[in-house]
Amino acid sequence: LAKTNVVIANDIASLAQSSDKDVSVQQKQIITEAIQAAIAQSKAAATLNPSKANNWEALGTVYANVTGIANGSPQWAISAYTRAISLDPNNAKYHSKLGTVYYLTGRYDDAINSFGRATELKPDWASAWYNIAWSQYKAENPGRAIVSMTKAINLI
Repeated sequence: LAKTNVVIANDIASLAQSSDKDVSVQQKQIITEAIQAAIAQSKAAATLNPSKANNWEALGTVYANVTGIANGSPQWAISAYTRAISLDPNNAKYHSKLGTVYYLTGRYDDAINSFGRATELKPDWASAWYNIAWSQYKAENPGRAIVSMTKAINLI
């Protein structure tokens, strides 16, 4: 249900942008309510079963999707993904999602570490190699970025 609310909020915002119209007051209200519901639903799942890594990952995903809309959402996403990783440290997807939040917030060294851990756990994951390459490039290490991008291309 939380994911559905995020999709609703994103779709309404995208429709307004694609039509070159400003978001109406009613649309803003629906977006706000959908985001608040998604956060509340994800928090409830994590609270009801805090030992289930998927619940923390879902909460992290909600916060990651509302970055730029909800104050503090990147920090909350990082916290939720970190909790998921603590419960399931060998899940490459969790490390990659954490890396994405780090990348989007300009924390490129942290992104490199997270994507690097994802590639250690799943060496044939082209997407993780691609993401580590861009993180290395943004961290002004083009030599390493070329090596990682080459790896991603070879895997594709």
